[in-house]
Amino acid sequence: MGIAITMNKNNLLQLTLENSVSCLAIVGLAKNAGKTVALNTLIREAGEADVKLAVASYGRDGEDIDVITLKKKPLIFIPPNTYFVTAEKLFEKSSLQGSIVIDTEMDTLLGRVKIYKSGVIGDSVELAGVNRGSRMMKIKELLPGDTELFLIDGALDRRSSAIPSLSHGMVLATGAVVGNTVDLIVQRTMDEVGRITLPPCLDEQISLTAGRILGSGKSGLIRNGEIITLTDNSFGKTIVPSRYRVESGDSLVYSGALTDSAAEEIIYEYRALDCTLIVRDGTRIFISRRNMNLLIKNRIRLCVYEPIKLIALTVNPYSPYDFRVDSDLLLDNMRESLRKADIEIPVFNVLSKDYL
Repeated sequence: MGIAITMNKNNLLQLTLENSVSCLAIVGLAKNAGKTVALNTLIREAGEADVKLAVASYGRDGEDIDVITLKKKPLIFIPPNTYFVTAEKLFEKSSLQGSIVIDTEMDTLLGRVKIYKSGVIGDSVELAGVNRGSRMMKIKELLPGDTELFLIDGALDRRSSAIPSLSHGMVLATGAVVGNTVDLIVQRTMDEVGRITLPPCLDEQISLTAGRILGSGKSGLIRNGEIITLTDNSFGKTIVPSRYRVESGDSLVYSGALTDSAAEEIIYEYRALDCTLIVRDGTRIFISRRNMNLLIKNRIRLCVYEPIKLIALTVNPYSPYDFRVDSDLLLDNMRESLRKADIEIPVFNVLSKDYL
């Protein structure tokens, strides 16, 4: 990116730049996990480092009040001279001063989605209008050429905000909202990290063949490097026609979301053993810990065609339901669990004194 800066190497922005990430998804493991706080931290750090920033949300974020808990939410702050994407009605009701840079020609119930540039004074704004991966991809293509870092505010229920073809990296926010004990928070977070950080297929020929299958929008079976059969990826349809059996050394390529029912079909109906299961990327994995362990027990190697670069975890020790866990204990246990899993990802509480 050609940005020469000197700063604390243990912050989110520095990690983003060191990983050569120019489009970053900030994703919450659940609502109120601290995603917006992590996003605002990155926005602040980019402003301090004079990095030319663009900000968009996959869905709607920046509201004053959480519609579920009815409690105040952190607002999204847009610094001066920053590109941001939102629907025109939301921009018009905000106090943020800015000008239209590009009309995306995307119509929503909140008006036309436009790319704006803030003026000489920053302020908060609600971001909305982009709720499909194809739209976010178009936004990315329309961004002005001097954009150095594009931040996408996402969520796990909007997982395509983090697909590798769109964003180059991900920050995952987790915290007390996903569990009422440190152990439970760590367990649920590690389950998700395991899905997100699945390894790529290491066999180059199989990977190329899997790419052709996925590019066709179908699922298929590869044997000895050759495509044996293809199946339309319709909901509820078998992954491979019943006249074919999965043999040792085969590779199954699944183009849809890998759910528990799909995993159980592979395990129980195909009775697959000692084979490889390839999905497009880690955002498409929705299977339970039980079925993940059954795949491992049956020596079914789960891997991805496009790996996701998870560059950091952030933790929020506070729950919107009026309890908290010990921040230092949560940080220590999360780091220890990652170390035991041989996953090198830094973990931060961006509101802690150590981080600040």
